Amino acid sequence: MPLAHGMVGIYSVVASANHMAVWGGAETLLGTNPVAVAIPAGEEAPVVLDIATTVVSYGTVKNYRLQGKEMPEGWMVSTKDGGPLTDPNRSAEGVLLPVGGYKGSGLALVLGLLAGTLNGAAFGRDVFDFNEVEDRACDTGHFIIALDVARFTPLDRFKAEVDRHLRDLRGSRTLPGFDAIRMPGEQRRERRADASRTHRAAR
Repeated sequence: MPLAHGMVGIYSVVASANHMAVWGGAETLLGTNPVAVAIPAGEEAPVVLDIATTVVSYGTVKNYRLQGKEMPEGWMVSTKDGGPLTDPNRSAEGVLLPVGGYKGSGLALVLGLLAGTLNGAAFGRDVFDFNEVEDRACDTGHFIIALDVARFTPLDRFKAEVDRHLRDLRGSRTLPGFDAIRMPGEQRRERRADASRTHRAAR
């Protein structure tokens, strides 16, 4: 929403169920607490980063369960012995691993305190899985920061500089095995546009 007003948007939320432990812990006291940042550009598409603080979202685990697929090692570990857990049907016995190890755990903690505790909303043990408790409303906390670019620098100048840096980055040399440099949000935009075209064609 801030993009439409020439602003940078920063957003986070306490996930509606806990699937991660604090670094070194075995109890699911942290959510996948995502963070999203949207930065306006000029001729280039805006930069939109939207990531969970875990290696994968819990929705991906559920998707693997529905497809009957085994998860790769490195997504979840067992709370009993800390070993890899690859069967999505046993996900209740494990915890999702944070992105970047202890750094991702720290990020989930900070985002949870800002989105939850700062708002008087649920965090830690107070969060319950909305799929399992039907008679209570979730007390899900959010936080949004909107940075007005024009308060720092003229908006058109900022957008032109963002464009310049994006072209620089996209045009940089690639490592073996990579066919292109992609910016955050690029693939999602392509998938949405493709889905929209498919939907229109089906009507």
